[in-house]
Amino acid sequence: MANNAQNVSVGKPKVGGAIYRAPLDTVLPVSATEALDEAFACLGFCSDSGLTNNNSAESEDIKAWGGDIVLSVQTEKQDTFNFELLEVFNTDVLKTVYGDENVSGDLTNGIEIVANSEEQEEFAWVIDMTLRGGVMKRIVIPDGKITNVDEISYTDNEAIGYNTTLSALPDSSEKQATHYEYIQAPVTHTVTFETNGGSTVKTQTIKEGGTAKEPSAPTKSGYAFDGWYSDEELTEEYDFQTVLAEDITLYAKWEVAIVNPTVSAEAAATTLFGTAVRDIQSNIRINNGRVTGTLKYLSTGEIADDWGAGNFIALKFTDIDSRATSVMVGMDPSQGSGLVEIIDDPDKNGVFKVTDKDTQVFKVVSSDGTNTTTTTYDLSGLTIKEA
Repeated sequence: MANNAQNVSVGKPKVGGAIYRAPLDTVLPVSATEALDEAFACLGFCSDSGLTNNNSAESEDIKAWGGDIVLSVQTEKQDTFNFELLEVFNTDVLKTVYGDENVSGDLTNGIEIVANSEEQEEFAWVIDMTLRGGVMKRIVIPDGKITNVDEISYTDNEAIGYNTTLSALPDSSEKQATHYEYIQAPVTHTVTFETNGGSTVKTQTIKEGGTAKEPSAPTKSGYAFDGWYSDEELTEEYDFQTVLAEDITLYAKWEVAIVNPTVSAEAAATTLFGTAVRDIQSNIRINNGRVTGTLKYLSTGEIADDWGAGNFIALKFTDIDSRATSVMVGMDPSQGSGLVEIIDDPDKNGVFKVTDKDTQVFKVVSSDGTNTTTTTYDLSGLTIKEA
């Protein structure tokens, strides 16, 4: 096989935790990616000296008379791991260093540590790391024991750390293995976006354990985008914080949009203020959902303080596809939920404003026969007066 620089890698701790320990009877993983048993406790951050593994044999040479080496006999083969634990408030770390029976309490209520000469217990260990290109490497130590902790230094310019040596012991298998190593390319999942007639959204490939990235909203003529859903029926809105464990398809939901609407006004009652109304004039604009401008009417007779029941004007919103909907401006409750109340004429000058806080903002509902949309408008900038 030819040289391949892609096979050269560094070893970085897995995000979320690298070194774990659990009781000896805990179920051990047999791959680099499967989830750990919940009994495994994470020991948190390690120093930048990383992890070292001494797995070399020692031997003794047998010499013949005359000095020639005629045989080399293996006398021992240690399998040790060295790392420096930094989380000095983590009780699992403290138990690793001092022994489980010698650490009690918690940081909130106080931690008590007893230092003594009791022998350390044996535990199962897992060490996770990430190699080049997201390749996962996992070291599984079925039976390991802390055999040394270097002197602990307390200074004002260095982090406190526990430089720890873990000795791996033979397991009960036929091979009497001291540790196992698993290496695997990252598992990925595909996120497909079904836009239901909208603009194309690129498929995402996400590593297992990651989350999909919410894309920019797609577009569709005459419609407003209303989110991504995990089912075709559009009943379950998707949470982009969900950790991926399989391929998924997300579905776009749309509402009919009143796009760039124009607004006009027309008389919808025979009388206003008890007099005939004609020649409704409007100079009305819409900007970011706010209706502004003046609606003028012509009438004869005395101007009343309030509009009476049955008196209203219809504001008609027409979008670019000629779908139309309207909202009534007046004081007749019989006109239903579309009614926007004009409370009074506070200055007694025949100029009316939409002053009711509950009705200054109203919603216009439009439908294309299949889908409906609700668009919110603010009427607080609209003035209604006699021409």
